[in-house]
Amino acid sequence: MHNRAMDRFDRRVLIVGAAVTLACVALIVLWLLDASNASRSDCQLFDGANVYGNPSVSWLPPGLRCSYNDGAFVEQPSHLRTVVVVVAILGLPFSWWMARALRRRPISEI
Repeated sequence: MHNRAMDRFDRRVLIVGAAVTLACVALIVLWLLDASNASRSDCQLFDGANVYGNPSVSWLPPGLRCSYNDGAFVEQPSHLRTVVVVVAILGLPFSWWMARALRRRPISEI
């Protein structure tokens, strides 16, 4: 039984997937823009310290990377940011797959 309600459901799944993907892409862009505009004062070792690192952009995980003492100590962005990158890459294909998979099952089984 294929009806309009199922078509609307498919579109909703795809729209939610597209919205999540776009939100993740926007977050990644913000992290990278923030990192590209960083200065040495953004790489203070800890609050009140007179030790500043060299800022650079980390692509994976996205964000600001600070290196101290010629790279002897490197502070990276959280590795959880990689999850956002994965969702940005796989979000839309997963939504398309989910809409197709759910289309094959009766609505009463969902």
